[in-house]
Amino acid sequence: MRQLGFLSPTNQPKKEKVAETLIVPTKFTHSICLGETGCGKTTCFIYPNLNERIKQNHGILFYDYKGKESAAVKAIADDNRRLKDIVEIGVPWGAKINLIKYMNEAEIRNMTISLLGLDNKDPYWSTTGANIVVSLWRVIKSYINILDESKLLDCNSRFKEELKSNKLPTVLTFNSIAEITKTQKNIIHFVKAVHKISYSFQVLSKDILKEALEDSLEDDVIIKYESLVMKVLELSQNAKKDMQPLSVFVEADKEGSKSTTFQTIILSLSTTSATISTLEEFNSDEVDLYNQLNKGKIVIVNTSTISSEALGYFTGSLLHELSKRVTQKKIKAVSVYIDEAQRVLNPAVDLHIDILREAKVEIFLSAQNINLLIEAIGENKFTALYQNLTQRYHFKNAMTYDGLKLGKLDQYEYYVNNNKKVLKAKPLYLKNKKLFKAQLKYLRKNNVYDKFNLQEHENGNILVFNSNLYKENKIFVEAKDGSTRVVELKDKVLADKAFDFISDTLMDYSDSDYESSIKQSEQDKILKLFQKKMDKTQEQEPETEDIWE
Repeated sequence: MRQLGFLSPTNQPKKEKVAETLIVPTKFTHSICLGETGCGKTTCFIYPNLNERIKQNHGILFYDYKGKESAAVKAIADDNRRLKDIVEIGVPWGAKINLIKYMNEAEIRNMTISLLGLDNKDPYWSTTGANIVVSLWRVIKSYINILDESKLLDCNSRFKEELKSNKLPTVLTFNSIAEITKTQKNIIHFVKAVHKISYSFQVLSKDILKEALEDSLEDDVIIKYESLVMKVLELSQNAKKDMQPLSVFVEADKEGSKSTTFQTIILSLSTTSATISTLEEFNSDEVDLYNQLNKGKIVIVNTSTISSEALGYFTGSLLHELSKRVTQKKIKAVSVYIDEAQRVLNPAVDLHIDILREAKVEIFLSAQNINLLIEAIGENKFTALYQNLTQRYHFKNAMTYDGLKLGKLDQYEYYVNNNKKVLKAKPLYLKNKKLFKAQLKYLRKNNVYDKFNLQEHENGNILVFNSNLYKENKIFVEAKDGSTRVVELKDKVLADKAFDFISDTLMDYSDSDYESSIKQSEQDKILKLFQKKMDKTQEQEPETEDIWE
C-alpha cells in the first residue's frame, strides 16, 4: 500500500534535539569530558557544572592553564554572590602556597627525577640528584617538625633563633632546597650547620625542661615535653643517617678536590630547580590550600608558570591529603576541575580517585581526545583511570571509541558513557561585559591596584597577568572596549620611600632659604628681561662713528 502524506518516512526532516543543561550528578564518582576544540567542552560541561557546584557551596579547585579562565570563574561566583570566596594562586596579586607542603618522600624523589629529565638517558645522574634532594628534604622536615611542636609549647622562637643564627631555612619549600643545592659551598655549610644545631637543640631542650620543672611536677613535665624531645632526638639520628649522601662534598672540600662529577650534579640541580624555586607564589606557607578548600573557598590556580611534572605531583599530594577527610564528620564538599588533563597527569601521579568519594571530593577532567591521555600516563594506567570515572561524556572528535562514531556529532552533541543515543547540551555563555565586570570588581575588592601602586581602576581598567611580561616588571591593562596596553609596575615600597626622601629633602630647606631662593629667582628673571630689552634696543639703533677714535 502506498504511504499517505507528502513525505515518506525516509525523507522526513531530522527532528531537532532539545538542548538540556549537562549536569553531572553530585555523587562524587568523578567524570571526564572528551572533545575537540570548539565542540562545547568548556561552555557545555565545565561552566554549567562549575555554576551548579558553586551554587551548592562546594569548595572549588580550578586549574587555569590558559590564564584566561579565571575571569569566567569569578563571573560565575559573582552571579552566585560568592566573589568574596575567590582565592587566586599563581598570579602576582594572589595568595602564596607551598608547592611541596603535602608531598611525601616518594613524590619528592619522583618529581626530582622527572624534573631532571635524565632517568631514561643516564639513571646515575637522576638517582644521585634525587638522593641529594631527598636527604635535604628529610633533614629540613625533621627540624621543621621541632618548630611545629615547640609552637604548641610556646618556645618556638628559641629554636627558630638557633636556625637563623646558623643560616638554615626555617620553612620547607622547593626554594629552600634549591638554595642549598645551588653551590658546593652551600651544601657544605648546610651539612656542618645541621650537625651543629642537632647538638644545640638538645642543649636548648635541657634548659627548657629545667625551667619547666620550676613550675610543674616532674611527671607533668615528662608528659608535656615528651613529643618535643623525641623529635629533637630524631633530628640527631637523621643528621647522621641522611647527611651521608652529602658528606662526600665535605670530604672532597677537605682534600681540595674539584670533582667535575660534583659540579655536574650541582649544575643539573640548580638549572632544573631554577624555574620553580624563583616563583614566590609557590614557595611560601602564607596560605594552606587544604584549609582553604575545607572552608569552601573557590581556589583558582594559574598554572602557566609551573612545569607539568611539578603540577602533577602537587595535585596528587593535595588530593591524597583531601582523601584523609574520611575520618571527619562535617566536611565541605570539594570539586576539582582539571582542563587539558594530560598537562597534569603523568605515570607516577595518583589521583586517589577510588578513595575520594567518602571524603566528598569529586574530580572533573577534560581533554581533547583519549590519545593525549594515553600518551601522558600510558595505556594501562589510562584504562584503570577511565574505568574509575563513572560519568564519561564524548563530544565531537575525529575518531571512534567504544564503538561511538564521534566524528558524526555536531557542535554541543554528545554521548554518555558508551550509550549510542545522541544528546545535545545547552551551552552556558558568558559575555565579555560580564567577565570584565567580575574581574574589575574582584581587583577593586582586593586592593590589587594599590599593591602595585597603580591607579588604573579610576579609569575602569583591569589587569591581565602574563608570566613573560611580568618577568620584565610589566603587566597588561585592558579597557572596557577590549584594547590593551602595557604598563610598567612600580614597586610600592620603593615608591613610598622615594616620596619620603623627596619630602624630607624639601623640608630641610628653612623658610628664609626658601624666601631667598624665590627672591634670587625673581632677580634673575628681571636681569634676563633687562638684558633682552637692551639687546633689542642695540639692534634698532643706527650705526654711528666712534668720535673718540
